[in-house]
Amino acid sequence: MKEEIVKRFLEEGVLLTPDALGKITESNLQAALDKAVQSKSAVFSFHADGQQPAITIEVRKLQKKVKLSPQDFAKHYNAMFEGLRGMLQKKMEDAVSVANAKKSGSSISTIGMVREQTQRGFIIEDTTGNAEVISKSEDVGIDDVIGVKAGVKEERLFAEEIIWPDIPMSRKHSRPEMEIILADKKKEGGEAAFCSESGCEGEIVITPEAVYADRKKTSLPNPGWITITKDGANVTILVYRPDKPASQKEVLTWLRKRHISPDKNQVRGTDDPFLIEPIPDLVWIISGEQWVEMYKSVIVVSSDGKVPADVDLATGKVKFEK
Repeated sequence: MKEEIVKRFLEEGVLLTPDALGKITESNLQAALDKAVQSKSAVFSFHADGQQPAITIEVRKLQKKVKLSPQDFAKHYNAMFEGLRGMLQKKMEDAVSVANAKKSGSSISTIGMVREQTQRGFIIEDTTGNAEVISKSEDVGIDDVIGVKAGVKEERLFAEEIIWPDIPMSRKHSRPEMEIILADKKKEGGEAAFCSESGCEGEIVITPEAVYADRKKTSLPNPGWITITKDGANVTILVYRPDKPASQKEVLTWLRKRHISPDKNQVRGTDDPFLIEPIPDLVWIISGEQWVEMYKSVIVVSSDGKVPADVDLATGKVKFEK
């Protein structure tokens, strides 16, 4: 039964805390699943009595890095492909497999991963086969998962439009009134947020290594996925420290591609924590370059944390302390 419960939640893109898994039964499964979907939380914590604390914070646990086999890497890239294909299918309901696409005699839509680049474009593939796409697009790189609308001639796809997973403009989001401090360390003597039924006092401080809140310190992996729930509204925060400096253009490209595209030495296992799903409300890129951007309602902050950044989630305003 527990395997079925985990499977049902994973189908909705939701992870379960061990405590939640222990409390969900066949009788309350559907109610818990509905609640998880409505909350749009990456990690679901179930409270049987229906009472939620004033604020809750969950940090997604990642697989520990181990020596990976070629089969493990294959599973990792398959998880990446399936995750991004699912996003694209919502935009391309008429998409067909790559094998069927290149046999078509008319305009088609298909989804694939870029295997290699060619003189006239690139080759995409899925589990059914591969096809060459004739395209002048300079944005497409190896391992990108994209949608292609194209005409077909002699089993080649002549691209008319490249479609990215991207963040939809129609995304509905509800950010509660909350301030987050992004800093390289918690201030000496500073009080992290203390929450009770009457509300919260203090600050929620996020550092590259930990989240400080509710008078507790929670370790943060890289990438760090944090879900904060307050007054029934969820906030998703992504914290990432690249192995090498990333420009503003590169970071925004990650959001368009809905994937961080890490170096292979950052891959930890068969899952894919670099997939940008769910859509974060706040992204902190830990970098020496300091800038702020609002990308399709996502607050993006780049800084090394030495100058703390005060983020007002409700308004989207970011202020660097002097």
